[in-house]
Amino acid sequence: MKKKNIDVSSNEQLVDILLNNVSDVFLILSGDKYKPEYVSPNIEDVLGVPVLNVFKNLSCLGNAKYMDDKIIDYATLDGIEVGSSLSHVVGREHKRTKEMRYYDETIHHVEVDNVHKYIVIISDRTKELLAKQSLEEALKIANIANRSKSTFLANMSHDIRTPMNTIVGLCTLLQRDVNDQDKLNDHVKQIMLSSRHLLTLINDILDMSKIESGETTLNISEISVIDLVKEIDSKMSVQAKSKKQNFKTTVAVKTDKFLGDKMRIKRIMFNLLSNAIKYTPEGGQIEFTVQQMSRPSRKHVYLQFIVRDNGVGMSEQFVEKIFEPYTRDISGESDMNGAGLGMAVAKNLIDLMGGTISIESKEGEGSTFAVGFKFPISKVSDSNFWMDQGVARMLVIGDNNIDNNSITWAMRKTDVNISFAKSVKAAVANMDKAWGNGKGYNVVIYDWLGSEQECLDEIKLLRENIPQYVPLVVFGDCEWSNIEKKATEAGVDSFLVKPFSVALFKECVTDLKMSVREGLIPKAETSALADMTFLAAEDNELNAMVLNELLSMAGAKCVVRTNGQEAVQEFENSLPGQYDAILMDIQMPVMNGYDATRAIRESKRPEGKTIPIIAMTANAFAEDVKSSLDAGMNAYILKPIDMNKLEEAIISHKKENK
Repeated sequence: MKKKNIDVSSNEQLVDILLNNVSDVFLILSGDKYKPEYVSPNIEDVLGVPVLNVFKNLSCLGNAKYMDDKIIDYATLDGIEVGSSLSHVVGREHKRTKEMRYYDETIHHVEVDNVHKYIVIISDRTKELLAKQSLEEALKIANIANRSKSTFLANMSHDIRTPMNTIVGLCTLLQRDVNDQDKLNDHVKQIMLSSRHLLTLINDILDMSKIESGETTLNISEISVIDLVKEIDSKMSVQAKSKKQNFKTTVAVKTDKFLGDKMRIKRIMFNLLSNAIKYTPEGGQIEFTVQQMSRPSRKHVYLQFIVRDNGVGMSEQFVEKIFEPYTRDISGESDMNGAGLGMAVAKNLIDLMGGTISIESKEGEGSTFAVGFKFPISKVSDSNFWMDQGVARMLVIGDNNIDNNSITWAMRKTDVNISFAKSVKAAVANMDKAWGNGKGYNVVIYDWLGSEQECLDEIKLLRENIPQYVPLVVFGDCEWSNIEKKATEAGVDSFLVKPFSVALFKECVTDLKMSVREGLIPKAETSALADMTFLAAEDNELNAMVLNELLSMAGAKCVVRTNGQEAVQEFENSLPGQYDAILMDIQMPVMNGYDATRAIRESKRPEGKTIPIIAMTANAFAEDVKSSLDAGMNAYILKPIDMNKLEEAIISHKKENK
C-alpha cells in the first residue's frame, strides 16, 4: 500500500507538472448537475480564471463566441450520446489580459459504473488561427495583386503597342511619300507626337514602380515660385494655344523662395494641366493659379496650386476612382482615352511630398483640382536685390487706391522709394522736376484702366516724357497677349499681372535688367550651339550617329568615344580649349558616366574643374539626376535628346559663369 501510495503521489505530481506546462485545460463535470469535479491547475494561465472560481461557479468562464454560430447550452450536453463527443471553435476574452483568444473545445460524454461524466478539453489555438488567417489574407492579397498585375500588363501592352503601331506605320508611309514634302513633314510630326506619348507612358510606369516599391527619394533644392510657374506656363500655354483655348496664369505669393523637389512638382502640374487642355474643347478656358495660403508660420510657406477648366467634367463615380491606375473613359468620351496612369502617379507623388489634393467636378461644366503643399522657406537672403538691380525710386501711375495700397504694403520691407500719380498728366507735370533734382525714377508702372485706345495714347505720352533707358511696365488684369503688340509699339517694356506680387515684380525687374531702353538684344537666329565642339561619351552606335547629325544641324561638331574611360583619355589628351562641353552617357562599359565625370573633375588639367559636363541618359528618376549632379555634372538631359533642352543647358551655364 505504501509503494502504491508513493506511485500514486508521483503520478499526481507528474500530471500536475504536465498540466501546468501545456496550453490545454481539462475539466470533469458531473453528468446530472454539470458541477465541476476536476479543473486542471493551468486554467488561470490559459483562460485567466482562478481554479477556485471555476469550482464555485462555472459561468465565471464568461460568454463564448462560437465560430460556427452554434449555441452550446446544457440541453446541448444532454444531446451528446454516451461515447460520443462534440467539438467546436470558440472565442473567449481572456479574463486577465482582456485580449480575445481562440480555443478548440471538445466535450466527451462518458459513463463509468452507470455514472455519467462530461470531460471538457479546451485547447488554446490562438496562434494557429491567427497564423491561418494571416496566410489566408496574404493569399487573398496575392491573388488580387496577381489579377491586378495581369490587368496592368495587358493594359500596358495595349498602350505601348498603340503608339508603336503608329510609329511603324508612319515609317512605312515615309518611304512611300519621300518625294511629297507636305506629307513627309506631317508624318514626321505625327511620329514625334507618338514618340513623346510613348516616353510619357514609360516614365509613368517607371514612376509607379519606384514609388510603390518605396525606392523613390525627393531631390530637394531651392525653388523660385516665379521661375517654377514661368517654366510651367511656357510649356502649357503653347499646348492650349494650339487648341485655341484661353490659358491664364495667376501668381499671388509673398514668399518667392522655398525648398522642394522641382522636377516632381512640375510633373504633377504638367499632368493636371495636360488633362485640363485635353478634356476642354476649343475656345475653352484653362486657369492655372498659384497662391500663398495665409497660415501663420515663420519657417514654412503654404502654397496651393489650382487648375480649373470648363471642359467635359467628370461624374461623381469617376472622381471616386480617378487615382486608380488605368482609370479612363471620362464622361463617355471614348476618343479621349489616355493611358490612365497620370493621375495615379500624380497622387502618389503628392502623398510622397506630404501634400493634399481635392477635386470639384460636374459633367459638362468642367473640373477644378487644388493641390496644397507645405514647404520649408529658403533662408537664402536677397536683401541686396533692389540695390543690385539699380532700383531706388519707382513711380506708380493710377487712381485705384486698392492697387496702390497693395503695392505700398507689398514693398514695405524694401528700401525702394515709391511715388504715386493719380493720372498721366499729373505724372508728366512732375517728371522734369524729379529728374532735375537728381531723383529720377528707375522704373515707371502704369495701371492699365479704361479703354484700350485711351491707355495706348497715355502710354505714348509717357514714353515721350521719360528717358528711353527707364523701363515702362504695364500693371493690369487684361489678357496681355491681346494687347502686347500694340503696347510694345507704344513703348511698353514689360507686363505685370494683378494683384501686385513682389516676387513677380522682382522677376520683371530681373528680365528688364534696368537697361532695356538702351537696346534689346534680339533672339539669335543661329543656335546657341553653333561653332561649339562637343566630346560625347556614347556606347550605342545608332545613338552616336543621331547625336552627330543633330549637332551638325545646329552648326556644332562632335567627337564620340564609346565608353567612359576613352572619354576621360580623350579629354586628358586634348588641346586647351579644344572642347567646349562634354555630353556624358551614364550606363557605359568599362567606366560609367559618374566615374568618368569624377575622373575629369579630379584631373590635373585646370579645364577639368570648369568644362560643362551634361548628363545624356535614359535614366529617368530624380535619384539619377541627384547622382549626376553629385558626381560633378552641370545639367541633366533625358534621351531621346531634345536639342532645345541642350541649348537651354548651355545658355544657363554661360550665364552662371559670366
